Amino acid sequence: MNTTGLSQDVLKATAYFTDAITSNDGNKLFSVQVTNNNSEVAFGDSLQGAAGVKLPGNNFKTSAIRIRLDFGDDNRVIGDKDAKEAFLNLVFAHEVAHFVPNYVHDPYRWP
Repeated sequence: MNTTGLSQDVLKATAYFTDAITSNDGNKLFSVQVTNNNSEVAFGDSLQGAAGVKLPGNNFKTSAIRIRLDFGDDNRVIGDKDAKEAFLNLVFAHEVAHFVPNYVHDPYRWP
């Protein structure tokens, strides 16, 4: 991939994200699930140990971080087109950032 012309900030963010999802750290395995109009998921959520992942080369499952993305919620976002697009494009990265490099809670959790 030709990265000529990309800012250092974009390169740094890309490296962070790539490193997070390709990590060999057994405590940071991800399972991504897509839902549509799931009343339990507001755009996206994540939970440590909520998914089982089968590792290549064996028949064993191990605990993984479950990330759920609800694309059915996308049509409920209102506002400026560019702002909506930016918000929706960050949902997955936001969920990954809860666990990499360290576990972080959202400051407020919806009831």
